[in-house]
Amino acid sequence: MNTCFPSRRRAGFSLIELLVVIAIISLLMAMLLPAIQKVREAANKMICQSNMRQFGIAMHNYAGDYSSQLPPARGFAPAGPKIDDKHRCWTHLVLPYIEQDNVAKQYDPNKRWSDATPNLGGLSNLDVAKAKFKVFICPTSPSERAANTAFTTTFSPGPGSASIPSDFFGPGDYAAIRQVRYRFYRANGLTIADSAGSPIIDPPGITADSEASLGGPMKQTINTPIMSVFDGLSNTILFVEDAGRPNNWRRVGNSPRVDQAPALTDQLGWASPDGGVMSVDGCNSNTGNVNGGSAPRTTANAIINCNNDSEPYSFHPGGVNVCMGDGSIRFIKETISARAFAALCTARGGEVNFLDD
Repeated sequence: MNTCFPSRRRAGFSLIELLVVIAIISLLMAMLLPAIQKVREAANKMICQSNMRQFGIAMHNYAGDYSSQLPPARGFAPAGPKIDDKHRCWTHLVLPYIEQDNVAKQYDPNKRWSDATPNLGGLSNLDVAKAKFKVFICPTSPSERAANTAFTTTFSPGPGSASIPSDFFGPGDYAAIRQVRYRFYRANGLTIADSAGSPIIDPPGITADSEASLGGPMKQTINTPIMSVFDGLSNTILFVEDAGRPNNWRRVGNSPRVDQAPALTDQLGWASPDGGVMSVDGCNSNTGNVNGGSAPRTTANAIINCNNDSEPYSFHPGGVNVCMGDGSIRFIKETISARAFAALCTARGGEVNFLDD
C-alpha cells in the first residue's frame, strides 16, 4: 500500500525580509566603522610615537658617544669651510643608533647626501637616500606619494649632479626644529610694531633671525652640548611631525585638507637636509600659505596642520606628535597659541612655557 506524503516546500526569505536584513547589517556596519577607524588611528598614533621615541633615544645614544653633544642639524663638506651648505642631514648620523648600521656603512660622509657617484661599497649616497624605512614614516600619513615635479640637485656640483624625480627618495615624516623665524613672531603679533626691526616681546630684545636666541636644540653645522639647551630638554621640542611630503598638503579655513599640485621640490625625504630639518614660519589659515617675510599681522594664523611645507603637520586629528629633548613624546593640539609653540621650539630663548595655552 503506497502512502503519499504531502511535499514540503523549503521556507525562504521574502524580498521584504531580505531588505530588512540588509538594512540591519548596513546600520551595524555604519555604527562599527567609526569605532574601527578610531582604534586603527589610535594604533597608528602609538606607532608614530614609537618612531619618534626611537629617534629621541638615538640622539641621546649619539650624545653618549660624543661628549654629551647633539649632532648638527645639517652639516658642511669636511674639506670646506664650516658653513651651512646642506652637505648632509642629522639622519645619516643616527642610522647606527636605530639598527641601520649596515646602511650607514654604505654612505660616504665626505660626499654630498645626493651624490650619485658610487662609494666603496658599490652604492652611492643617492642610492642610500632612496632607501625606505618604516621608522621614518608615520603610518597615518598617505602611503602613495607620487610627486608630479622633477627636482634638480642644484646644490650638488660636480659628477654627482642629476635631475631627480622628487618621489624617488625614501619618505621622511619627521623633522628637527632648526629655528623659529622672526617672521613667525611678527605675523602672530608677538612684536611691538610692524616694522622689520621691531623688538620681540617674547623672547625680549630680538630684532632679526638669530640662531643663538631663536634656534632649536641642534645647531646647523656643529655639535651642540646638551647643557647649552638653556630652556631645558623637557621644555624644548627636538623633532616634530611634518608628514605627507613631498606632496604639498594644505588646509584653508575649515575646509578639508587638499593634496595640492605641484608637489614640493625641496622636501626630499629623510636623507635630505631640507627634508629632515625645518624652520617654523607659521601659516595663514585663510589662504593656507606659509607666512613669508612680509606677512602682515593677523589673527588668522595657523600653527599646526595647515601646510606641510616645512611646518608642523600630521594626519592625526587635532594636532601633531613631537619628541622633546629629553626623549619624551607629547601630542601638541592645534589650538596651542603661537607664543607657547614658539617657546617650545626655541632652545635658548629664555621664555616661560605656557603649556595650557
